[in-house]
Amino acid sequence: MINKARLDHSRRVLRPFQSKGVTWGAATLAPGRGILIADEPGLGKTAQALHITHVAEVGRTLVVTPASLKLNWEREIAKWLPGSRVQVVMTGYDDIRPDTDFTVINYELVWRRYAFLKEQRYQGIIFDEMHYLRGESSMRTTVATELVKPIPYRIGLTGTPIINRPAELVPQLRILGRLWLDDHQFKHRYCGPAQVWNGHRMVWEFRGHSNLDDLHEHLRAFAIRREKAAVAPELPRKQRTVLPVTLGNMAQYRRAEEEYVAWAEKNADALRMARGMAADEDWFLFEEKPPTAGQLGRLQGEQFRHLAKLRRLIAQGKRKLALEWIKSFLPTGQKLLVFALTIEVQEALRDAFHGCASILGEYSQRKRMEQVDRFQTDPSCQLMVASLKAAAEGLTLTATNNVLVVELPWAPTHLEQAEDRTHRIGQTLPVNVWLLVAAGTLEERILEILDRKQQVADRAVDGRSTTEILTEMLRSGKGSRR
Repeated sequence: MINKARLDHSRRVLRPFQSKGVTWGAATLAPGRGILIADEPGLGKTAQALHITHVAEVGRTLVVTPASLKLNWEREIAKWLPGSRVQVVMTGYDDIRPDTDFTVINYELVWRRYAFLKEQRYQGIIFDEMHYLRGESSMRTTVATELVKPIPYRIGLTGTPIINRPAELVPQLRILGRLWLDDHQFKHRYCGPAQVWNGHRMVWEFRGHSNLDDLHEHLRAFAIRREKAAVAPELPRKQRTVLPVTLGNMAQYRRAEEEYVAWAEKNADALRMARGMAADEDWFLFEEKPPTAGQLGRLQGEQFRHLAKLRRLIAQGKRKLALEWIKSFLPTGQKLLVFALTIEVQEALRDAFHGCASILGEYSQRKRMEQVDRFQTDPSCQLMVASLKAAAEGLTLTATNNVLVVELPWAPTHLEQAEDRTHRIGQTLPVNVWLLVAAGTLEERILEILDRKQQVADRAVDGRSTTEILTEMLRSGKGSRR
């Protein structure tokens, strides 16, 4: 049942193609008969799904998502449906609260909390990156199949419902309640059946495809897909999306942050005197007698060491989440440019994806250009891992319009220069930039300062914003705890 007042509101706040998706989704969603939103990355599947639950008055909803996207769902719910009660289940020991509008949990925790989730009487369920459920015999698919049985309203989100072969659709369609043939009939009609000898007897394999036009017609009844090229006029030329994540080493980070806070409190007088600093050479404009250059140099150096330690811990805590996000993106078949700041993260990402292109600081100019040419011209080269410092200027990487920034730079100009490697002459599609930001840490503070500095052109264009960031930290005297 569509709530027309809520539908009118969604039309006012969403882009036209997103509003059409909500209208279609709310009209198509029915008890036991789910829908699949398969838009390309960057087109707002999350926003559409939330508005569909709102317009269709679905009720209490469970969101199942990769761990790297849990906090992003909390952020998006607060943005699109303010006032909603949200619980993000962070560990296998968290209580599942009954007084929420949305419960957000990652795939790995669903099977551990299955008994509790079954008791919650959810009316709706959203599977983000639903291709995670393509394996028929996997534990996560088995649990999800059982979990949805009492849940009437089901929404799947994925840019890649089929990664390798149509047989991967079977468990997803079963979970959505949209499998129009039984497993055997579906596979024999659409999955290129072939009999092979397994060493003992002839068996059926379903590794191919067949009758794709008929498959497409059936999917159109409950699935929608839009590509960037088709809706490009409705999109900004470049858009940033902040992806908040929780560090895996948060306890270690907190201890280091407490050390920094203790140091800041011990040096409170000097920090107050330093609040007027503006740039590397400009330790001036003090209301009191300014400290000597030597004192300021030692203060700046010691503070930088504290902040550098915090940045290293953030990098270490985000590495696994970055790997998960990239692995989830690559099945889209689109190219992706990944920027990282520390050598440790750059090398870890490069080594994790064998055969990817890369530009690291120690590379010669010739090797860098060889890597650029391979990424630009080789269709099989889908990923480039690049140093924010080494690759942020002068290079053209318009083979992709997708950018992931794993670690935030100190300077807003460095971030913009990195983004603009793809946002150049020759780029025909809107550029999507995702920023992986560690929630509750120094990075949130850095992001706020970067945003503010970028809005003030006469301070952002000089490229010396490292000290400006340090100055802001000196002013607050603390890191992420403001």
